[in-house]
Amino acid sequence: VAFVRGNGYRLGIGAACSAEKHPESPDLEHEFRYLRLKVEAGADFLITQMFFDNRFYFDLVARARAAGITVPIVPGLMPVPSRRSLAFVTQMSGATVPDALQAEIDAAADDDAIRRLGVDHCIKQCVQLLEAGVPGLHFYTFNRARAPIEILGTLRGQQLLAS
Repeated sequence: VAFVRGNGYRLGIGAACSAEKHPESPDLEHEFRYLRLKVEAGADFLITQMFFDNRFYFDLVARARAAGITVPIVPGLMPVPSRRSLAFVTQMSGATVPDALQAEIDAAADDDAIRRLGVDHCIKQCVQLLEAGVPGLHFYTFNRARAPIEILGTLRGQQLLAS
């Protein structure tokens, strides 16, 4: 961030942040110090790593605002595509899966049912986030466009997004 900003590039610069503690971080304070450094270096906005429980996002934003960090913080969401993908991303990112969602996934017959659960859960997250006034949405799709297309279609149908 500092290199790009310091060399006169006229770009909007986004940086990653974690709504939850990353597995390689000792604690949330460590995460927050790096978030602050990215903004101080010139990040124009932040995009969170994926989370499945919106309270982590709302807590992060409240903490950032209380610390005087005013850049937009865009929530990063992943519609769960399969058991295998969920296991991989939660291991890598440290994202917490809410107990109710995990129970539904555990009871699902196959990956098609899990994909549907993932889309439905993500829609619920999006509705709550959009109603709270988030600056945008970022989807982690792993090159699978079907789920976000369905999600955006539903949100448009509920008149939560502009056409």
